[in-house]
Amino acid sequence: MKIEMTTEIETEELVELLLTQHTPEVLMLMILDVSDGDNGKPLTQTGPAYSLRRTITKYIADNTPDEQDDEELVGRFG
Repeated sequence: MKIEMTTEIETEELVELLLTQHTPEVLMLMILDVSDGDNGKPLTQTGPAYSLRRTITKYIADNTPDEQDDEELVGRFG
């Protein structure tokens, strides 16, 4: 999948759009394969691809429920 940023779109909107088509796990696998160009160069720590990958990773982490929520833990270990 190749995404070209040809229109103004907020990164969170893009992530939400991608999550309507893919599970967080599939999306994480996809972003591990992101490169900074058509030459298949490895991902650098600068540039739009790296920035998008970091934003997607943070969004998924922030919006994926934990396996056990805090109330359940408090109820068990009070």
